[in-house]
Amino acid sequence: MKVGDLVQYVDPSSGGSTMPIVLLGVILEMKVKKSMISKTSAVHAKVQWSNHKNQCNWLTTDYLEVI
Repeated sequence: MKVGDLVQYVDPSSGGSTMPIVLLGVILEMKVKKSMISKTSAVHAKVQWSNHKNQCNWLTTDYLEVI
C-alpha cells in the first residue's frame, strides 16, 4: 500500500468481506501513529473518498484494501 493507490473500505470485523456500500478513495498520505493508551504503533493512511463532499479521513491500513 502506498500514496496514490485506489483503495476500498473493508471492515475487519466482517472477516474481510467488503461492505455492501462500496467506499472508494485515494491514499493522500501515510504515517505511523502511536497510541497513547496501548503504547502500540500502527500505520495510518489519509484517504480522500470519492463522494460528493470529497471527505478525507485517517484510517489504519487494516480497514483498507488496494484495488
